[in-house]
Amino acid sequence: MKQEHSDRIKKMVTDIGIRRTLKLFGNNKDFIRKVYMDNPESYLDNLKHKPYVDRTLFRVTRDKNYHLVKNYNFAWVDMGSNHLIINNHTTEYKFYKSIMELDTSQTCELIKRWLDKHYGLTAIIKNLKPIPDTI
Repeated sequence: MKQEHSDRIKKMVTDIGIRRTLKLFGNNKDFIRKVYMDNPESYLDNLKHKPYVDRTLFRVTRDKNYHLVKNYNFAWVDMGSNHLIINNHTTEYKFYKSIMELDTSQTCELIKRWLDKHYGLTAIIKNLKPIPDTI
């Protein structure tokens, strides 16, 4: 695929979102997968509030009831357990599972690297665990 085509598809994803871009391609995931194959973390760069801590994207908390929050964030660090928790109900998480066809472990590691890159979390992350599907 030519670079200009890749750039155009990435711009579409940024401007109109992944769902609408998929519709324009007749739900063919291959075009989008090819664009992000070399740098899958770049999809996360579309997150609107990057890199503001304690905003929509990312939160640090000691609240044991974080899973009860209805509009919870993409990810958060539970300082009590020192875990990074990824919300597996977000479009971003589903992008990696469905379009990029990564398993849960691969998806979580990719998200962990991206968060560490933008938030400098190396010192506080011991484990990475996604939110269970049952929540």
